[in-house]
Parts: sequence; structure tokens; C-alpha cells
Amino acid sequence: DRVDANGIGFEDALELLVNNYDSKRFPWGSYGDYDKNMFIRQCNRRKLEYPFSNEHTNIKELLRKKNFKIKGLQSALREFGLTFVGRHHNGLDDAINISSVYAKHVIKYGG
Repeated sequence: DRVDANGIGFEDALELLVNNYDSKRFPWGSYGDYDKNMFIRQCNRRKLEYPFSNEHTNIKELLRKKNFKIKGLQSALREFGLTFVGRHHNGLDDAINISSVYAKHVIKYGG
């Protein structure tokens, strides 16, 4: 309901990412590959250009390679002594939480 009332359409969102944030120029990351794969599928289905660079980091996989036994984002936050911010599966809140985990990982282990 909130998206219907206050959101923008998928095509407009892609255009905003590319034009306002130069999203094709920068590496990006997500917690798992779900978001990346969903963007690819949606773009292909609608015959739209993929709005991101090909430099994607799966942060969950990055942690697994360091032998962390974590499943979800909340357990990753706990592992680094962080508290979940906002609402689960809210785009902005998830981005803040994921970037916090990534930043702590980089501080502790390097890139």
C-alpha cells in the first residue's frame, strides 16, 4: 500500500538510479544474490537495461568465506556487535544494515 501510495514505478526507479546516482559506474553489494538476480530477471522480463555495474559483492558469501556461521542479516549484525536499524525488508533500512556489516568486516579483515 505504501509503495502504491508513495512509490514510483520500476522503470522510473531504474532511470533515477542511473541518472541521479550514476549506478552503472560504482560497485555495489547485497546480502545474498537475491536482489541482484531479481533485478536481472525484472529487467529482462520488461526489456529494460540493467541499471548497475557488473561489480557486485555478495556480502553474505564474503562472510562465509571467512568461516562465519551466519544465516541472515540479523545474525551478521549480532556477530559484529551491531543492532538492527529500522524495519526488516525496508530498502533503506536494509541498505543501512548491510553497509554497517560490510564496513565492520572491512575494518576487521580488510577488503
